[in-house]
Amino acid sequence: MMTDIKKTANRVRAKLKGESCVNLNLSSVISAARWTR
Repeated sequence: MMTDIKKTANRVRAKLKGESCVNLNLSSVISAARWTR
């Protein structure tokens, strides 16, 4: 039971980390495009 909860928590944490990385990349790309223009 606890192992399932840990697995789910790890999966959610990894997903959140991935989404935050994508958001950081998007914001940096947008700022770079703004600066080049």
